[in-house]
Amino acid sequence: MSHFERLGLYDSELRKRVAISPSGVLRADKTVALISASFIGTTLDVNYWTSTVANAGTNTLGSGQAVLRTNTTADGSAALESKHTARFIGPTINYFHGVVRLSTAGTTNNVRRWGVFNADNGFFFQLSASTFSVISRRATVDTTVSSGSFNGTSTTFTMDTNAHVYEIFYNDMYVWFFIDNVLYHTVTGSTATLAASLNLKITMSNTNSGGSISDVQMEARSVSVARIGEVEHKSQYVRIAAGLATTIVKYGPGTIKRININTHGAGANTLTVYDNIAASGTVIALIDTVAAGEEKEYNAEFFTGLTVVSATGTGADLTIEYE
Repeated sequence: MSHFERLGLYDSELRKRVAISPSGVLRADKTVALISASFIGTTLDVNYWTSTVANAGTNTLGSGQAVLRTNTTADGSAALESKHTARFIGPTINYFHGVVRLSTAGTTNNVRRWGVFNADNGFFFQLSASTFSVISRRATVDTTVSSGSFNGTSTTFTMDTNAHVYEIFYNDMYVWFFIDNVLYHTVTGSTATLAASLNLKITMSNTNSGGSISDVQMEARSVSVARIGEVEHKSQYVRIAAGLATTIVKYGPGTIKRININTHGAGANTLTVYDNIAASGTVIALIDTVAAGEEKEYNAEFFTGLTVVSATGTGADLTIEYE
């Protein structure tokens, strides 16, 4: 019998949950890792994570986990945010998976959060003092549901100091919050969208306030976001005629497949490729269009947008292939 008809088939004899997606598709579907991190060694990978600390808070690695710690200076805080964004594609479902342990079951003037979210949008678990909640955020507005008011298989979760498996499945209609394979709450976007954007990063934060000097820890053994199901995209293309110009190829996340140089540039012409919707930010590639070969293969994800800038000399004639 299924303990949750949308999300899992449960074998009461084996006490095992059959892997199944929230859309009712058996998980023979391919699972695509979008953001995946385990914490090995003692050095934080700054190409993968943005670390933000204040008032002597720290983010450290050791014993196979990341530790976000406030320490004992007043209002200490520590946060980790993934550099990469988990792109959402309509027919599929994304899910966050994290093994997280909290050092206390609740501390006055402390808030700990973990999930897929930013300042504007997302979905996450929260322990504020001793109140445990699940939160969906849309355009900076939070909808908070606290333990005791959940609508899932179990309506109450009692926080402790053990590690638990926290999962958030989401698409453009539903969000499901699981802890240790138990469904605690479902959010349905019947009238309004669940979030203004479902392209989200992993975020974890541990924050003291009100002058608190309590030394509070949050430990993450692994965190990831994956996509259930694989969608085959037909590539799109934009041709850029010879000339010097800035061209926004795509708004939002995608994949740059290849760049074809139809006619080479001259006079030290270059093509700069940005992960952005402007001629600034993260540079994916800097191409010498005079000396480069006719085809440049990338198959690289971009997260904000795709902009190319042809500069100096005589611009090349180009075809940009992307999805």
